[in-house]
Amino acid sequence: MSADPARIATDPVRQEDERRRTPRSATLRPSSPASGRRGLAAILALLAAATAALAAALAVLEPDRAALFLLVATLVLALLAALALGLRLHAERREAAALAARLEALEDENWELEEARAGVPTGGVASGFEPALSIATVSHELRAPLHGMHGLADLLAETELSAEQRSYVEALGQSTAALERVVDDLLDASRIAAGHFSLDPSACDIGTLLEQVAELMAPRAFAKGLSLSTQTTGALPRVDADAGRLRQVLVNLVANAAAFSDQGGIVISAERVAETTDRLELRIAVSDSGRGVDPGDQARIFGPFERGTDGGGAGLGLAISGRIVEHMGSQLVLSPRAGGGSVFSFTLGLPIVARPADSLGPDLTGRRLLLAARSEPEADALAGTIVDAGGEVTTTSTQTRIDGLLASAAAARQPFDALLVDIDGLADAEAAPKRLRTAAGGAIGLVALIEPAGRPRLADLRQAGFDAYLVRPVRRASLLRVVAALTDHRGGFVIDPADREETPASHVRQRLRALVVEDDPVSALLIRAVLERLGHAVTEASDRATAHAALAARGADLVLVDMKLGSESGAALIGELRGAQRGGPQPWILAMSADKDLADRALSCGADRAITKPVTPDSLRHALADLAGSDGQADSLRHQTV
Repeated sequence: MSADPARIATDPVRQEDERRRTPRSATLRPSSPASGRRGLAAILALLAAATAALAAALAVLEPDRAALFLLVATLVLALLAALALGLRLHAERREAAALAARLEALEDENWELEEARAGVPTGGVASGFEPALSIATVSHELRAPLHGMHGLADLLAETELSAEQRSYVEALGQSTAALERVVDDLLDASRIAAGHFSLDPSACDIGTLLEQVAELMAPRAFAKGLSLSTQTTGALPRVDADAGRLRQVLVNLVANAAAFSDQGGIVISAERVAETTDRLELRIAVSDSGRGVDPGDQARIFGPFERGTDGGGAGLGLAISGRIVEHMGSQLVLSPRAGGGSVFSFTLGLPIVARPADSLGPDLTGRRLLLAARSEPEADALAGTIVDAGGEVTTTSTQTRIDGLLASAAAARQPFDALLVDIDGLADAEAAPKRLRTAAGGAIGLVALIEPAGRPRLADLRQAGFDAYLVRPVRRASLLRVVAALTDHRGGFVIDPADREETPASHVRQRLRALVVEDDPVSALLIRAVLERLGHAVTEASDRATAHAALAARGADLVLVDMKLGSESGAALIGELRGAQRGGPQPWILAMSADKDLADRALSCGADRAITKPVTPDSLRHALADLAGSDGQADSLRHQTV
């Protein structure tokens, strides 16, 4: 059996054996231009001979000046001899320096080979992730300032800014977010290398998870003119899975798809493969209509620190995603997408925890819909959801065909019940409703598909004659409910159900006394700013002793505790707070940590909730809303007991 050249090239032990078979003289002997030196010596000899001959000839022709000619000839010969000697010494010094450099390089290689030989027989805990171990310590130190920068950029974005200033702030936020992803990837790689990687499964709604990832990554896709959508086969049951790690995999895959796509769209999908009473087998995929992965990259793209020919980042996202999927008992597979692009997919067998109360959702049987989206992938995903609910749908990604399709359907006495149209693709969205209804031959429900940034236009769209709107990326439940409401009633302006949710701040109506226990001044500044904007009074403490003193002096309704307070333990402080006030009014305790294990420990010590760093204005607002909502009413904040 012939040896694999790729393996020979990457196996350090095999490389060392090959080096040992190489003659030492061939390894150490520097390459010296001997022929060049011989040519230079010949030239110098010719010059010396010519000088001597010329001096002799001049002495014969002019005997009275012979002594002068001989003296000049002697000086020239001496200079030529000195030049020859200098060149010789210079060449020898260069050879000595080259030899010393080669010896030093060989010593370094020998050391590296010894290290590699020592690691190979152990079976390689991480196989390629080891370089991240040395970076992990620095990465931990980078997280706090990066999180602070990102949070402050978010706060600044909520202030009054000029268009130019806002563009700078948005660029700052995007840059810090990119750095945070690189740091997180390096830390995950170090955990894998150290063998400390584990999963933490819990009850999880896969459909909701896909939609959350889509909403998180939508700004990046929309900025490149790409669509981003989700598709599931019906309402999926809740399953036992590590939602955090699944989210990490999907975010990495969507980021990769956006990087390699310049047009079209990205779809995150979950498809039932098989289902029993207690187990669900799902194929989860991220597909794009981009330029695909170069054949030369496909064999190595899942390796650590590997990137595509024009990729960015640390080259760890796909490698870490592949390793997470392996821990889940599956394999990340790359395949071409029909029509161009790539599909990254994996299949998971997951225990079913609970089934949805309404497994089917609204029934769209008998509804005929026309869907006009700018990208084929988005149109196909939305159409698939409508068809699964029993509806009939015609799709087009060409806005100019809308009028013709409406007119043809009306002429055939099979008019569409509703038109869903991406308003960014319309030449004049405010004037479109009248024209579209004329083409349809009468009444037709008009649904505007808008990006989140398009919400300020809603009043104008409603006045122009649109009957409903949906925010892209469109949620499955929102799509079905809006279409059902529109085709059933045709009355009133139907808003996206996702926009009916109350704002997080609306849950907390009273002014709270908040104590922030945080040793990082930038993080403390960020948290204070958010809380004060929400109308709460804030006191700060940087250690356990100061926290106890502040509570004794002023009390608190809400205590936010960083789990790492320098050399002290935030978990210990939480335990002390709960023990000191047992039986009496209890403040809410919100733990903050970048480490999920520490967050879990905080909950076991008595924290009401744990929030993952980086703490952003939105995440803090939602955490407070979650705390208030869990108690049923905001006025009970001061009376929570354990």
